[in-house]
Amino acid sequence: MSVKLDNRFFNGIRLVCASLIFFYSLLTIVSCSSISMLWNLKATESGAYIFSIALLIVILPGYSFKPVSLITRLLALFAAILLVSPAWQAKAFMKEESSFSWKMWMAGESFSCSMQDLICTADDGSELNSIICIPDQPINRSPCVLVLHGGGFTTGSAIHGLELAKSLASKGYYSISVDYRLAPQTTFPGQINDIDKVWKAFKNSNFTKSVDTNAMFLIGESAGASIVLNYAQFKENPALKGLINLYGITDFTFAGESSKENVSELSAMVNAYRGENTAASISPSNPELIASIPVLTIHGARDVAVSDIQAVKFHEFRLKNNFPSTLYILPWSSHLFNHPSGGPSGQVSTELIINFIHSNH
Repeated sequence: MSVKLDNRFFNGIRLVCASLIFFYSLLTIVSCSSISMLWNLKATESGAYIFSIALLIVILPGYSFKPVSLITRLLALFAAILLVSPAWQAKAFMKEESSFSWKMWMAGESFSCSMQDLICTADDGSELNSIICIPDQPINRSPCVLVLHGGGFTTGSAIHGLELAKSLASKGYYSISVDYRLAPQTTFPGQINDIDKVWKAFKNSNFTKSVDTNAMFLIGESAGASIVLNYAQFKENPALKGLINLYGITDFTFAGESSKENVSELSAMVNAYRGENTAASISPSNPELIASIPVLTIHGARDVAVSDIQAVKFHEFRLKNNFPSTLYILPWSSHLFNHPSGGPSGQVSTELIINFIHSNH
């Protein structure tokens, strides 16, 4: 009797675990609202551990052909398939099997770089605390890559762009996670002025021996992407060789957007950033102010915070005006897809960024 009770108990536990994991795995195909989008991000980009548990439930001994046992195994099996699907899609997207690291997906990226503070002063006298990521094995005459974090223009710091900067430094590139002033206390053009301050501080530092200081690339995540696009529109910097737009807002007027985009929330962010300027006048899609340098845009098809419509229209707008533009839409990805950097979208986007830098340096 006790053995039967034990079997029922453990089978019940397995069924509950399999059910919970199955419902969690549905987040890889069902999009949440912008408020709870981090659940999508976790399931899609950090699902390796839960996948391992699901697989363990499938292969554990002690099952029978009774309905409860069969349902448990099927739920766990379907969950495992859904959780591994983003990695399979990323592998197929990268085409070359050797490019995708299953180990990195399971264990996370191991960074091979060191970090140093880069402190400079903004126009208003406030301190900008950026972070330089120094490669352990730098490539010869590395361009400098500046990463601007997201946060809706109003939140965040250099720490939030650090993961991408470390990932690029681990590939041999000197990278800086940029600290810029936040809205609404600082409005446009304060943020793009901060980029100039950080760039000047880096060029005057002791870290430029192995760096090609005539070659700078700007990468922006979310709101940071809008800022780097603005930089190219309003600043003249001959060292700037390319821009990487990661899931950024490219049309501040949100003309013709679909209903899935939270236009009200995004407009409030833009309003905090633009200050006394009109949204149209500083929009990256302003036809009178088109950045002529190459732009790489990477966006997730399942992004509920900033619709991929923004990315597609921006790409088409640039091509129509004969300016270099490259667009990749990742079918399985949501907002903030490159966090963690070792996840499926993180690995794909890092490789695309490196290829873009190679092509334009």
